[in-house]
Amino acid sequence: MILVVNNYIENVHLGDLDMKGVGELVQTLSGQDFMVKRYYEVSSAFLSDHPEITGVILGGCNSNWDYLYFDVYDGVIDLVQNTEIPVLGICAGHHLMAIAYDGVVRRCDFGKEERFFTEIEVIQQSPLTEGLDEHVYAFEYHYCAVLELPENCERLMKSKKTQTQAFRVKGKHQYGVQFHPELDKEAKDPLFRAETGREPNGQIILKNFLNLCEG
Repeated sequence: MILVVNNYIENVHLGDLDMKGVGELVQTLSGQDFMVKRYYEVSSAFLSDHPEITGVILGGCNSNWDYLYFDVYDGVIDLVQNTEIPVLGICAGHHLMAIAYDGVVRRCDFGKEERFFTEIEVIQQSPLTEGLDEHVYAFEYHYCAVLELPENCERLMKSKKTQTQAFRVKGKHQYGVQFHPELDKEAKDPLFRAETGREPNGQIILKNFLNLCEG
């Protein structure tokens, strides 16, 4: 069972739908069941009460981080800090993982925001990159970034604009990715489609993570 966490603060019901889409993709790629919970419903105690959960995906957030009180995410941060099962943070989920371990997340310098599909360089191999070459081509939509990694983490990927596109927590199968590995060129909305002739391969990242969740 994969737990997919909806981190939306505004339009939470829309987040439920988006995270259900992630869960359905999880089911398609791995055959594993999923559950969607909102950020205020989860914690390490929640995981203890649900031993059937073998992995966690932390989704994005649709709010302006400049105006958020991050104590609303205390349960998510507690979960990250106090679990040994695999965790994948996507976009804002990636930021929350960095925050959980005392990393620094800030607004990007103006002009360093990323939109649409982006080429991402793999600089350190990990279980996430098995079967990939030196680049990932995946969707981006962010204006914040991890500017300083926690001491217990190592950088795995970068792009021209963002120095930390992915990181891992040393000694754990916990990974943060700035990009959206769940999106591909088949999306109905043109905004989420790749350039003609380019092949998105971010779902390989997602598949590799799900393999870790099978033990």
